[in-house]
Amino acid sequence: MDLGIERRELEPERLLAIELTTSADHFEADLSAAFGRIGEVLTAAGAVFSGPGVCVHPKRRTLPGRIAAVAAIPFEGQVEPEAGMKVMELDGGSALVGILRGPYEQLPEAWVELNDSLAKGERPRAKTAPYDRFLRSMVNVVNPDELITELVIPLA
Repeated sequence: MDLGIERRELEPERLLAIELTTSADHFEADLSAAFGRIGEVLTAAGAVFSGPGVCVHPKRRTLPGRIAAVAAIPFEGQVEPEAGMKVMELDGGSALVGILRGPYEQLPEAWVELNDSLAKGERPRAKTAPYDRFLRSMVNVVNPDELITELVIPLA
């Protein structure tokens, strides 16, 4: 797998987010439902979607077999978060970014490759939780081979 890993400067972003704790079997459906709910709130508030959906991988502990994630959508404007939602900020700055072209099933292998690249290089350590940015998601394409996902590790 060739991720085309590069170091990049990212702009700060404000996102509307929902924290999830789910299982591998329900992850995709729960993430999709969270994005749908966030999109409804942003649309109702008249906010402008300023980027594709993001899935943050927080380092909080979960029970065995459970997955912690944060579904979020960048926006501009004023939004009053509903119950279970929060507005969060991504600081921007230097990041290690890999681009995965293909199905989500390849994400675990892609993350291993990106993390190995971080460990081998003389790059600074990660400063915040890593995240996926869904540039072309199942909302945009029918064939999973057409998916494009950025894997991002913000650096200190």
